[in-house]
Amino acid sequence: ELVEFEVSSEARRKNPSLPTHFDARVIRYHRKGYRPQLLVTSLIVLGVLLSVLGGWFITRLIARPLADMTAAAQGLAQGHIEQEITHVQKDEVGQVAEAFRTLIAYQREVAQVATALAAGDLTQNVAPKSDKDALGIAFSTMVLSLRRLLGSVAESAEGVASTSSQLAASVAFVTAVAPLA
Repeated sequence: ELVEFEVSSEARRKNPSLPTHFDARVIRYHRKGYRPQLLVTSLIVLGVLLSVLGGWFITRLIARPLADMTAAAQGLAQGHIEQEITHVQKDEVGQVAEAFRTLIAYQREVAQVATALAAGDLTQNVAPKSDKDALGIAFSTMVLSLRRLLGSVAESAEGVASTSSQLAASVAFVTAVAPLA
């Protein structure tokens, strides 16, 4: 039902922008406290709040694993190979975490081989991960060089032992023959 009200001349004097007639529905709407501006403002504030909370949550999802990986990288740079990356996801940050786990495992493998070599175990070896793996190639080359060097030392030792045996035999012969002369 459409009911119109006329605005009094006194009200129009106080507020010249008022229309001359109002619809009764508009009057009831404003009397009940409904304010379209308040609703729009509330929705905007809610949207901004949800955006800030969402941004904070997403930032935490990314920042925490990156901080852990940064700490692990700094530890590796200082030679501490006992690092652990626990972040597991299918996103890009998860891929970086998996790459760090692979790097840490390789560093541990190289350290174990180096420890064995230092203890004299030349049976250990590091398999290079690619043709560009400078550390793996250097370790493999070092192990081969040490094995060759050890082989040369063993041959020299056998030669010295053989020469020593010949000298001992010669001395024994000379000693046995000398009293006869």
